[in-house]
Amino acid sequence: MFNYLGGENVRFCLYVKEDIAKQVSQSIDLYFNRFLLRSGFPEKAIQLPVEGIFMPFPSNTIQYGLYSFNQIDAATSDSRDNYPYAQLYSFQNQLSDTIVEALGGDDEIDDETIISLSFYLYISWIKALKLLGLKNVNGELTKIYSEMPIDPNKVSISKSTVIQKYEENRETMNEIIKNIFDDSVNVEWVSRWITICKEEITKMIAYYNSPKESDIIFRRIPMLINFHLELSDNMKLILTYFLKNSKVKEYLYI
Repeated sequence: MFNYLGGENVRFCLYVKEDIAKQVSQSIDLYFNRFLLRSGFPEKAIQLPVEGIFMPFPSNTIQYGLYSFNQIDAATSDSRDNYPYAQLYSFQNQLSDTIVEALGGDDEIDDETIISLSFYLYISWIKALKLLGLKNVNGELTKIYSEMPIDPNKVSISKSTVIQKYEENRETMNEIIKNIFDDSVNVEWVSRWITICKEEITKMIAYYNSPKESDIIFRRIPMLINFHLELSDNMKLILTYFLKNSKVKEYLYI
């Protein structure tokens, strides 16, 4: 999972059996320390004074115990939820693999790269919803857009800037939507992600048989996309505007 807090870093977590946890952690520590020593990544010196009261971590290091599974569970589940852990983490592994594959050819990963990837993931997920014939998809998407957790106190871009970005990218976004819904997108990870979403949605439909819980089926995957890409409030604002004003709803009526 990406993590935009505290510098440029990646949040990495593993779900393993308790009896091999220590062995796995020691192996991972050895592997990544060797990797960082050989990587040739530039060292970025910490400049004093720093903003805030906490010192940033040194570059090219691994830090442990910063997050707990309780934090992850709170961000990826619902208060009504008893969805099987193994399935939830299996899906997150597939999402992580998709993100790694999608970004594999990018020399530089910036905010625009992450917003573009999130757009691809969302549109492909929406395609999976259509393929499965779920009802009232447009209505559920409208709810998701309006309920996107955005803290206005953390938004630092104006609405005019968001609109400008949309106008600059509108043709490209609508071309992406057309290619995905017409099955003409020639990107392996996109096709695989659609299949992954279909399989996960099918499992959720089988598990959640109560109408009161049906909204979880629509909210789980977007919630996980946001969480794994660690979308900032600015990013979520832009992404929501892009999705809400794109032509994707037209394809859901066909």
